[in-house]
Amino acid sequence: MGRLQSRAVEWSRRAVQLSPKTGYKWNTLGVALYRSRKYPEAIEALQKSLQYHGENSCDRLFLAMSNWELGNRSEGMHHYNRATATSGDSTELRRFRIEADAKR
Repeated sequence: MGRLQSRAVEWSRRAVQLSPKTGYKWNTLGVALYRSRKYPEAIEALQKSLQYHGENSCDRLFLAMSNWELGNRSEGMHHYNRATATSGDSTELRRFRIEADAKR
């Protein structure tokens, strides 16, 4: 894991500790863990994000990619299908969708 990813995980963990029921902080931690290739931990954080933040395509796309990296194809497709059924049209979300499409 690179220094940048390591710091992102560290800072995100701190943010979650300070406000453990804030979904977007769990999302940030989940994405940082995914980028650090800590897929099981990313899945846990992203599920917490869904719990506190509610249904959203960003969490679902990263859950899909994390599951695919672990070889969980059907679970990944479940999250991917939920993400794409409700996805918005933000530039960031489009980038994540392109990234997920490349991994399918």
